[in-house]
Amino acid sequence: MLTQWRCFFAVMALGGLASSILQPPIGFWLPVVQTGLAWTASATILIELRVAGATRDVRLPWSILAAAVAVPGSSFLVAGLATDPGLVPALLQLAGPLIAAVGLILMVRTSSRRADWAAVVDALIVTAGIGLVFWLLQIEPALDEPGATRPEQFFPLAFAVVDLMLFASTVLLLRTTGPKAGLGTRIMTAAFGLFLLADWVPTVAEFLPVIDDAWVARLAAALPLAGISLLGWAARYPREAAGPVADADGVSVPQFGGLGVAVLIAPVTLFVQATNPPVSDGKAIAVSSAIIWSLVLVRVMQLLQRSQRATRQVRELSLRDPLTGVANRRAWTERLNAALESARRTGKPLTVGILDLDHFKLYNDLHGHPAGDLLLKEASAAWSEQLRETDTLARYGGEEFTVLLPGVSPGEAAQILDRLRQVTPDRATFSAGLAAWTGSETADELVSRADAALYRAKQSGRNRVCGASPA
Repeated sequence: MLTQWRCFFAVMALGGLASSILQPPIGFWLPVVQTGLAWTASATILIELRVAGATRDVRLPWSILAAAVAVPGSSFLVAGLATDPGLVPALLQLAGPLIAAVGLILMVRTSSRRADWAAVVDALIVTAGIGLVFWLLQIEPALDEPGATRPEQFFPLAFAVVDLMLFASTVLLLRTTGPKAGLGTRIMTAAFGLFLLADWVPTVAEFLPVIDDAWVARLAAALPLAGISLLGWAARYPREAAGPVADADGVSVPQFGGLGVAVLIAPVTLFVQATNPPVSDGKAIAVSSAIIWSLVLVRVMQLLQRSQRATRQVRELSLRDPLTGVANRRAWTERLNAALESARRTGKPLTVGILDLDHFKLYNDLHGHPAGDLLLKEASAAWSEQLRETDTLARYGGEEFTVLLPGVSPGEAAQILDRLRQVTPDRATFSAGLAAWTGSETADELVSRADAALYRAKQSGRNRVCGASPA
C-alpha cells in the first residue's frame, strides 16, 4: 500500500511539474501525462474504497467523484491527440464539475440520512451572493461579446452555472460537517477549491495585465491537476469526509461570517457602481438581493421555529420528574389550580389522592437504591396505564405520589386507587389518602386533608386507602 502511494504522488508531481513549467503545447507527452494523472487518481479512489471496506452509502458518492476525475481527465488526451477534437474536450470538461456536484450532494444526503434544510438554505444564500460575482465577471461579458457565436456564448454560461453548482455543493458539505471538519473534508474542500480557482484564472488575469498569457495557461493547467491529487489523498478518509458532525439548525461564528459576506456582496457592488455612475448592473443586483433576502427570511423562520421547539422542550422538561417521567410538583401545582378553577365553574366533583409506597426505605436497604429507583419508575408507569388522560399522576417527593381525579366522586376514586394497588410491581404496596374538594377550600387545604387521610391509612396498618375527614 505504501509503494502504491509513493507511485501515485510521483506521477502527480511529474504531471504538475510538466504542466506548470513546460510551455504548452509540448506535443505528445503532456496530454498523456495529464490524462494518466487523472486516471491514476480515479483508480486510486476506487482502490482506497475497497481497502477501507467502505459501505454502499459511502462507496456510491465516492465512485461518482472518481468518475468526475476520470471524465475531464480524458479531455486532455482528446484535445492533445485528436486532429479535429471539436466540442468533445469542452463537453468532457463541463461534465467533470457537474458529476462532482452530484457526488457531493449524494454524499451529504446519504450521510445525514435526511434533508438538512437549514444547511441547504445557508448554502443557497452563499451561492446567491457569489452568483452575482459570476454574472458580473464571467456570464455577462460572455453574453455581450461582440460577434460571439452561440457555442461561444453557451460554454462560458454553462461553465459558470456548473461551477456554481459545484461551489454550492462544496459549501453544503462544509456546512454539514461544521467548523471542526475532519482532515478528509478539509482536503476534499481544498481540491474543489482548486478546480474552481482554475476556471477563474483567465478572468482574474484580465484585471492583472502584467501576468503573461503563457503563465496563465500554465497555472490554469496545473491547478486542476493539483486538485486531482488532493482528491485522491482525501479518498484515504472516505468515512471521515462524508460524516456530518455539525448541528443542523445552529450557526457557528465562522458560518455566520460567511453568510454575512454573501449578504453584503450585492449592496457593496451597488455602492461601487453608484460611485461611478451610471449603475450598469442594477437589474442583476436587484434580482440577487431579492433572492438573498428571501432566503434570509426563510432562514430566520427556521431559527424561530427551532427556538420555539426548544422552548417547548424546556417547558415540558421543567414539568416532568426526571426519574419517573410523570408530572413533577411544579406541574402538579399548576394542574391542581386549573382543575379547582374548572370545578368551581362547572360544579363537577374533584378528588385528590396521595399515595406513599409502604416500607420503601427498607426496600432500598435490602435491594439497593438502583432497585428502588427502578421500582419507582415501574410503579408510576403501571399506575399511569390505569388512569384516564384527564387524570394527573405526579411525583410529590421521594416515594410519595399525588393523583388528580377531576369529575370523580370519593367512592369512584377509592375504586381507582384499589386498581392501582393491584398493579403495583414487585409485590410492593402503598397507602393512600383521598379528599374531595368542598367547593370553597384552597389547594393547600385540600392536599392537607388528603395527607391527613394518608397518615391514618399508615396508622391503620398500611396497604389501604382512607378517605379524608370532612373539612
